[in-house]
Amino acid sequence: MKNQELKGKIRAKGFTQKSFSLALGISPASLSRKLAGTHEFTIGEIEQMKELLGLSAEEAVELFFTR
Repeated sequence: MKNQELKGKIRAKGFTQKSFSLALGISPASLSRKLAGTHEFTIGEIEQMKELLGLSAEEAVELFFTR
């Protein structure tokens, strides 16, 4: 996962980590761990993030499934 790029996209859409975690329905601490790479996002969370961030399928694959 491209953590820094994901963080940039979250900020670019006007979210804070706290507001983004609430939109995903997870705790801010859980989002922080997932963004740090110590825990993985679920497929459902990735699908939600794709919608919230307005990502195409190709962008989502590039962002979440490549290093």
